[in-house]
Order: sequence, then C-alpha cells, then structure tokens
Amino acid sequence: MKIKVLFSAMFREKAGVKELSIEMEKGEQLGDLLSKLNARYGRGFSEILNLESGEMPDDVLILVNGTPTRSLDLELKDGDTVLLTVAIAGGGPLEVRCLNCLKRVKVEVKAKEAKCPNCGLKFTLTWVSPTQPKIERILEE
Repeated sequence: MKIKVLFSAMFREKAGVKELSIEMEKGEQLGDLLSKLNARYGRGFSEILNLESGEMPDDVLILVNGTPTRSLDLELKDGDTVLLTVAIAGGGPLEVRCLNCLKRVKVEVKAKEAKCPNCGLKFTLTWVSPTQPKIERILEE
C-alpha cells in the first residue's frame, strides 16, 4: 500500500524534500512508518522523533488524513496522508501559524475555517480564548 508523507518545519529540513510516497505492507502502523523514515533520513531525523524512548516528544505533531494523533499503534491504510511537523507557538491574537509554511495567518473572530494565503493550506479552527484560535485539523482538497 502507498502512504503519502508530507514534511514540514524541521522534518522538511532534515528530509530535504517536501513530500514523498512510501510503500508499506498492509497492517503496518504509524510507528512502523516513523521507523522507516528514521532509517532513511538518519540521525537528524531520529533526534526530532526520539523513537528510542517509546513516546513521541510533546512538540512533535503528526496528522493522519488531517487528524492529529499521538498513537504509534495507529494502523495505516492505502492512500493515507501523514503530515510530520513540530508544534510552533505563535501567532498573536486572531492569528495562527500555518503548519505547512509556518507563516502567520490572520483569522476572523470565531471563524471555523481558514486558508493560508501563502501556501493555500486549509484547516479548521477551535478557539482557546475569545481572541486565540488554534488549528484543529487540516482539510483535504
């Protein structure tokens, strides 16, 4: 089965590519994919993931088909898209940081969705306070 992997932030820097398609066996899990990527891209990549600990670092953000997950046991399916990025604190009131290009994106008060004007990534929003939005999920086109 084929899995599409999108790299953002430090992952893109270490991998040297924005995305790739990787072949996996049916029944393999997210942890298996991360181990393959770890082996492929080496030490710099493994330092971000820290897989030896058995737990994902708090600042690593992984989305499978636009939904955040921390479960290394999540079984992947043919055609899944996995985004690897790091959590970025940022944005001021009524702003978020795009998970793809890391640019600030201004949003309207109580908006449910936003689109990065720089790279076109679309995502849904939740609100942690009346003036502070948070990206909840990436929307597939």
